[in-house]
Amino acid sequence: VGAGRDVFVHGLPVQPFRHALTVLKVEHALGLDIEQGLQSMFLSHGLIIRFANAYYSWAHQWMTLGLLTLVLLKAPWTAAWQWVAALLLQLGVALVVFRLYPLMPPRLMDAGAPWGGRILEQDLSMRPIGMIDTLVQFHGPWSSLPSSVNSFTNQFAAAPSLHCGFAM
Repeated sequence: VGAGRDVFVHGLPVQPFRHALTVLKVEHALGLDIEQGLQSMFLSHGLIIRFANAYYSWAHQWMTLGLLTLVLLKAPWTAAWQWVAALLLQLGVALVVFRLYPLMPPRLMDAGAPWGGRILEQDLSMRPIGMIDTLVQFHGPWSSLPSSVNSFTNQFAAAPSLHCGFAM
C-alpha cells in the first residue's frame, strides 16, 4: 500500500485529477501555463530529457543530504540548527499539504492506469492536455508505471514541490 493510494474512488484518482484541472485553469488565467511549451522545445533532445529526468529523480535528494551534512559538519551549531529546523519544517508542511490536497502532476494528466487522469475520460468533449510523461517515454526511475519505487512514493504530491523546495 503506497502513499496516495487512498485518493482513488472506485479505482480512479478522481480528487488529484480534479485538483490538477483547477491548478491548470488558474495557471492559464494568470498566464503561467508555460510547462507544455517548454517540454515541446526539448522533446526531440533525448539526452537533455534523460539528464533532466535523472536530476528530477535523484539529484535533489543527494544534494539536500550533502548540503545538510556539510552544514552540520562545518557550520557552528547556532547557525546549523536554523537550517536543519527550516528543512524539517518545510518537510512537515509539505506532508500535510500532500495529504489535504492531493495533486496529479501534469505529466500524468494524459497517462493511463493506474495513476493517470486519462482513465477518468468519461466526457468525450474532454481533450488531452498534451503533456508527455517523459519518465515513461525515456524510461526514468520514478515513472508512473507500476514498480517497486512507486510502492513508497506519492504520485499525487505535485505541490508543494519538495524537489524545488529542497533545492532552494
